[in-house]
Amino acid sequence: MSTIVDAVAALRELPTQAHQGLAFEKLMVNFIKQDPTLSQQYNEVYRWGDWKYNGGKVDSGR
Repeated sequence: MSTIVDAVAALRELPTQAHQGLAFEKLMVNFIKQDPTLSQQYNEVYRWGDWKYNGGKVDSGR
C-alpha cells in the first residue's frame, strides 16, 4: 500500500501546477469519502468545480 508521502511525490511529478492541484483535489475527495472518521462527519464531498453552490465562480487555486 502506498503512503501519503508516495502519493504526494507522484503528484509532484505531474507536468503543471494545474495538473497537480486537480489531482490533489481528487485525492482529498476520495480520502474524505473513504476515511472512517471523516466520512461520518460529511454527507457529501465535492471539488469546487463540481459543487452546485459555487455561484458559477471558477477555482482560483488560492
